Amino acid sequence: MEPRYLDENLETKWNRLLEIRGEVSKALEIARKEKLIGNSLEGAVTLQAPPKLQSFLRENEPLLKDLFIVSQVNIVDTPPSDAYAGKEVEGLNVLIHRTDGKKCERCWVYDPKTGENPEHPAACPRCSATLRIIASERKA
Repeated sequence: MEPRYLDENLETKWNRLLEIRGEVSKALEIARKEKLIGNSLEGAVTLQAPPKLQSFLRENEPLLKDLFIVSQVNIVDTPPSDAYAGKEVEGLNVLIHRTDGKKCERCWVYDPKTGENPEHPAACPRCSATLRIIASERKA
């Protein structure tokens, strides 16, 4: 019996995101082999795609960094030179480069704003906010 889903659109969305993730993973592996990055969190991903796919990427941009397990994702209009051309996702171009910023000691993401919070000098902004919430809950 074929599985039935409560939300067919959600299934379609996530299947597409996972296809894109597969292409990004291939590009990350190439970057690792070329010693451009050591692990995926050292990577920044630049994506370029045809208008319909680019719109989909922009709609889901808040998810992409965590989905790809990278520190940064940029979506651009012009194909970057030396980009990996997707084999499974037509029109998708993926460029991997080393990310900027310092490594957060809590989540290991590289962020240019890591260390800016004096209360948490080794944490990125996201972790600093989380640590602030944890501290306030302990006081309550």
